[in-house]
Amino acid sequence: MRLLELHKGARFEIHAIDRSDGQGPRRSPAADFLDGLDPRNHKSMLARIEFLCDRGPSSNPQHFRWLRDRLFELKTTGGARLVCYYDRDVPGRVIAVHGFMKPAKAGPEIAKARALRDEFERERGTRT
Repeated sequence: MRLLELHKGARFEIHAIDRSDGQGPRRSPAADFLDGLDPRNHKSMLARIEFLCDRGPSSNPQHFRWLRDRLFELKTTGGARLVCYYDRDVPGRVIAVHGFMKPAKAGPEIAKARALRDEFERERGTRT
């Protein structure tokens, strides 16, 4: 596994987990989710990512919300959700794990994100 840089700002940089070996096609749930969004949600999610990277987390719960187990979500009004966490090893790095569209039940989506985060951190040798 490796990381793909999505955006770099004044305060944070955000990366997406890529499950490929670097030789074949990209296998990144978060980046693939972003690529598959309709234009309105895509533009809105990129604005949330840029805001986070330049200014830090939004205080608006319609844009940013803590979930559990160190995970948070960036949200659009169109229902797109991007699940991320702060990297414990690299200050200022946010890792995007997984994305989904509301009204999907959040519990299973958070479990998917947690499993991918834990798999990535185990492979990297980080405590979870």
